[in-house]
Amino acid sequence: MSRAQVSLWALTAVAVLAVGGTAQALAAPASTAADITVAAGLLLLAVSGILLFRILRHLLRTQTRPRS
Repeated sequence: MSRAQVSLWALTAVAVLAVGGTAQALAAPASTAADITVAAGLLLLAVSGILLFRILRHLLRTQTRPRS
């Protein structure tokens, strides 16, 4: 497995955990800690989503490139 593929799976796991943490924080009673957890979870989800998109673009580009 290439480094890009390992990064893809690691970032997928981070995104899933971020969604779970955000959902748990949204279900918690209103507090400052819950607000901070929601903000951190959404930030982590956004960053991992952007990086996932970049890695997928790289993997698809290297797959479709003609070999000479």
